[in-house]
Amino acid sequence: METKHTTIHAAAQITADPYPSIPESLKELRIWLPFRTTPRQDGRLNKIPCTQEGRHGKYTNQKIWLTYGCAIAAMRKHGLAGIGIVVTAELGLVLIDLDHCFTDDAFDPTAERFTAVLDTYTEVSYSGDGLHAIAGGHLLWAANKRGMFEMYDQNRFFVMTGKRLAGTPGTIEPRQAEIEAIHVEVFGPEPKPEAPSKGCDTILSPYTQEGGEGLPTFDYPDQLVVAAVLRDAVARKYFTKGVQPHNKSASEADFALAWKLAFYCRKNISQMHRLFMESALASRAKCRTRRGSIDYVTYTLQKACRMQPSSWEPRTTRKPAPSTGRSVGRPASETTRRVLAVKADHPELNASQIGEQLSVNPATVRKVLSRHQTAEPAALQQPDPSRPALMSCPQSVRRLYPKPSNWKHLPAPKAPQRTSAAIEAVDNEDLAPWLDECWVPPPVVHGHKIRAPA
Repeated sequence: METKHTTIHAAAQITADPYPSIPESLKELRIWLPFRTTPRQDGRLNKIPCTQEGRHGKYTNQKIWLTYGCAIAAMRKHGLAGIGIVVTAELGLVLIDLDHCFTDDAFDPTAERFTAVLDTYTEVSYSGDGLHAIAGGHLLWAANKRGMFEMYDQNRFFVMTGKRLAGTPGTIEPRQAEIEAIHVEVFGPEPKPEAPSKGCDTILSPYTQEGGEGLPTFDYPDQLVVAAVLRDAVARKYFTKGVQPHNKSASEADFALAWKLAFYCRKNISQMHRLFMESALASRAKCRTRRGSIDYVTYTLQKACRMQPSSWEPRTTRKPAPSTGRSVGRPASETTRRVLAVKADHPELNASQIGEQLSVNPATVRKVLSRHQTAEPAALQQPDPSRPALMSCPQSVRRLYPKPSNWKHLPAPKAPQRTSAAIEAVDNEDLAPWLDECWVPPPVVHGHKIRAPA
C-alpha cells in the first residue's frame, strides 16, 4: 500500500504545473516554445528557441508554436532550460524588460517606480537580477532599447520564469496610458522624418536606382564598392559571414556593417540598402521589421550616415594635386645634367666613352641614359629610312625595326682570326658587295675576334 501511494505522489509531481504563477490568459494561447541556453563570451546566456522535437527553431515560424502543455512536455522530454512566449502585434501586449535592476540589498529606484506605475503581472527574469513586466497596449513608435531598459510589442521571443514579484498582480492589466508615459520618458517623442541632406539621400526612395526628379546618382557602381568592401577585413566578415562571436547582439553587427557601407557608399542610402540586403546579415527576420514610418534596415543605415565622419575615395579617381609650375620629383643632379648634355651633343658616344670623358662610372651613365631615354633615334623617326641610315643605328635599335622585304637569311660563318689592324679597317663600306643581295648587320667585335660575312 505504501508503494502505491508513493507511485501516485511521484506521478502527481510529474504532471503538476511547474509555473503556477503565469497568468491563465497566456496559458490558453498557442504561442509557447521551449528553449535551451548556450554560454556567451560576456558571461551571459543565449536563449535559443526549440521545436517540439528539441531542435533549434525560428520563433518567427508559426508552424512550430506550441500550446502551454506541449511546451512543458517538450521541455521535460529533452531536458531543456525552460519555456517562453512569442510576442506578436496581434496579441496587443507590451513586454517591459528591466535588466540588472535589483540585488539582494538594493532595488533600482527607476525600475521600482516603473513597476509601481504599471501595476501589472511582473516576474523575476531568468538571470535573476532583472524584471519582466507584461501589460496590455502597444508602442507608439519603434524604439525598443536604451541602456538597461527594453520595451517590445511584436517580433520577440520572451522567456518566462513564473517567479512573480511580490506585491504585483497575478493578471495582465491594460495600461496603454502608462506605457506611453514610460516610453516617452525613456526614449523621447517620436522623431520627425529627416529632410534630405548633403551626402545622404531621401528615405522616400531607398530601394531604387532610377526614378523621378531628385533621386541621387551613384558615385561608384555596386561592383566597385563591393570589391572595396571585400578588401576590408572588418567589413568582409560582416558582409559574408554575418554576426560574429564577439558581438553582444545582432544589432551591433548590423550597425558595424552599416558604418562600413556609409563609408564606402559615400552615405548613399539607396546603394547602402541594396548592398546590405545582399549581405549575410539580411537573412534575419529583424531586417524585415519596421521602425515607425521606415524599416529597420533604413533606420540603422541613417543612423550610421549621421555618425560616419568620412567617405571613401578610390585611388584611381583621386584628383591630381594642383600644378605649381615646378617639375615633379627631385631636381636632376649635376652628374645627370653633364651626362645628358654630352649625349645631346654627341649621340654617337656610348656609355663607356661618355664615362671616360666625364670621369664617371659607366654604370652610372647607363642608369642616367635609361631613365631619360625619351626619343627614338632620328633614323627610326623617318617613314622609310634608307639602308645606310639603318646601318648607322645601334644594333639594339635595328632589332626592333622590321627587316626589308628582300631580306635573306645567311648563316654566319666562322670568323677567321684577324689582327687589330684588320679589325680597325672594317667599316660599313666593307659590306657594300652584299647590300645588293641582302641586308645584313654590321660586324660585331667580340674581343679580338670579328664575326662578319664570308
